[in-house]
Amino acid sequence: MPDPMTDPLVIAPNLKRRLSGVTATVVRLIPVQARMIAIRATGPGLPPDVPHIPLARAALMPRDRWRVWHARRNTEMALGLVLRHLLRRRYRLPQTYEESYGAVVDDLRAMSDRGRYEELLKRILDAYKRLDEVQKENKQDIEMRVIIDNTKIVK
Repeated sequence: MPDPMTDPLVIAPNLKRRLSGVTATVVRLIPVQARMIAIRATGPGLPPDVPHIPLARAALMPRDRWRVWHARRNTEMALGLVLRHLLRRRYRLPQTYEESYGAVVDDLRAMSDRGRYEELLKRILDAYKRLDEVQKENKQDIEMRVIIDNTKIVK
């Protein structure tokens, strides 16, 4: 089994050096999420306590399996597209808040306005767990196809 510290399933890029709401989200959530799934942040200016990998390492991840490039900004999504299409890295690029966070923007605002942060965090973590389950299902499907293909070759 791959080491989640060096071979994560989810990469959360943070390309902005200055503190912003998105950066604060990455800094606060990635350590919590890293206890449950194989997720690492990448980018410049992250505090040392945030589980991360160098940006160059994220760009050169092995193509042995699909990973999620969890971009929150347009520039990060653009980098994900470059990695996927030009460098042919196997990154999935979730593009909607509901898929990425387990909630739509209106849900996020309503929950945060009412101080329901625990429920919000639970929904976000559940969404990441679902992504991890889909990854496992995809891996099993690919392994089954290899077994079937190898069986055809032997016969």
